[in-house]
Amino acid sequence: MKLTDTRAINQKIDPYYYSLKDTTKDDEEVSFFINSTHPLTNDEIENLKKEGCTRVSLVVNNISTASAPIGLIPQIAALDFISLIEMSRKLYPN
Repeated sequence: MKLTDTRAINQKIDPYYYSLKDTTKDDEEVSFFINSTHPLTNDEIENLKKEGCTRVSLVVNNISTASAPIGLIPQIAALDFISLIEMSRKLYPN
């Protein structure tokens, strides 16, 4: 998928990303869940790292966790094997 296909990319990104993006610097690292079309291969994990992920961990089947600067989320979502990116949230206030 091309990064210029913003509508398709936006459908793959959790809506919470947009409110988080408004209050976060582009280079600030955030954590998120990745739902992929299949369990990630080693090549796909390397591809995620090339796109800016600083950490990728397989959880179960098609679900992984990752971290990356928030400004890189759209280009990560543009990868063909990514179905959905869901941003991590605080469950309890500080």
